[in-house]
Amino acid sequence: ISISVLLLAVMAASPSALSAAEIREYSIPEFVAAKAQWSRWTGETIRVEGRYRSFSPNAMQFQKCDLFFYLPRDINRPLGRSRTLEVIGQLKEDRNGLSFRVDSLRLLPEDNELFHLRRRTLPEEDPNPWYELGKQTLQRGRFYEDALLAKLGEETLADGLQIEKGRRKNVDAKFLQSLASKAAQLGLDDDVRLPYVHEALRQQWQEQKTADEPDYISLRKKLSSDLPGAAMLLTSLTGKRFDDYRRSPIETFNKSTSHALKQRSRLFYLEVARAEY
Repeated sequence: ISISVLLLAVMAASPSALSAAEIREYSIPEFVAAKAQWSRWTGETIRVEGRYRSFSPNAMQFQKCDLFFYLPRDINRPLGRSRTLEVIGQLKEDRNGLSFRVDSLRLLPEDNELFHLRRRTLPEEDPNPWYELGKQTLQRGRFYEDALLAKLGEETLADGLQIEKGRRKNVDAKFLQSLASKAAQLGLDDDVRLPYVHEALRQQWQEQKTADEPDYISLRKKLSSDLPGAAMLLTSLTGKRFDDYRRSPIETFNKSTSHALKQRSRLFYLEVARAEY
């Protein structure tokens, strides 16, 4: 995919001010989150990128950022469908408050396009770059209230968890619980987290069935606390969704909808209860 990148640059009086080692770099979500630090950064060279909401001959503003970015003369509105810009300049403070004086500006690819370009370069066996891209994309999607971008971030994080699991030689219950905890820390939904919890509990269930003195009570309590739906009442225990689970519990659970997850959690609980009594 070819990307048309428009570069409009008006260099600062001192070229050394743009030394890479001296430039602070922020996305707009990061820049806005650090608003309390802005007054301390006056005079420093800063690179900021994000989606712009307004562009006039003299100034521009980024979405969800109330700061004005004042432009050099003869800078025209960037052409192209993308609304993502990168600017380099300095924060200035005077009696009117803080503003940003832009030295250079360029148009960047749209977020979705840039995401797919970056995703293609991710290694297949290292989960960390997947986590990094996923977190950045999810944060950006939530900041801009962009549901599609946020979904891409969530999917990338979920892929990272699967890669981490695939690299593990001994996928035991403790490791699966650690993946479930990581999914929660990453802000992923239960649809991603619970399959790891369920698989860990299935392993513990297999261990209990072969133990000399199985502790079914503790396992049932853990099922009730860790799997939403394990304590719910079911009007029926027949049908394809239940038969599929009995034949292949882990695979079936992993492909379940949110409602089916609860039903199959209850079926698991009843399986343990029957063995106990």
